Amino acid sequence: RTVAHGLAQLADGLATRLARRGWAAAHVTLTITPDAGAPIVGARALDPPTAQAARLRTTLDALCDAGAPRAVAALAVRVHATTPPATRQLSLFAADQAAAAARRAGLARLAARYPGRLLRVAADPGAVLASQRVQVMAWDDDGTAV
Repeated sequence: RTVAHGLAQLADGLATRLARRGWAAAHVTLTITPDAGAPIVGARALDPPTAQAARLRTTLDALCDAGAPRAVAALAVRVHATTPPATRQLSLFAADQAAAAARRAGLARLAARYPGRLLRVAADPGAVLASQRVQVMAWDDDGTAV
């Protein structure tokens, strides 16, 4: 096996364990034990903390590239700090807000097309033909149908 393959397995396993427990790694240490000589240790902080396998793999690859010997007897990775993963607040009303924005945009287009007129828009979502689903009726200011 190659060192790159071993690092990929370490990163994938670490990502799986972190995700299963609901944590993200904030600081990792890679220990490379060569066939001969003292172990080589490299550490890196992850900002923002992550549990993504690809990002962990890239970090471990970078640590290994910094001082990897030709012959490696063992690889070990250790997470020193874990934090809850970064979260973001989702809007509960995003769909409603998007629909309202679409309605406002449609009304603005109609107002630009029929300036100075009153509009009545009738919707029939059950109509078979698209041309029958929405009807736009315009009146002048004096109440005359246009």
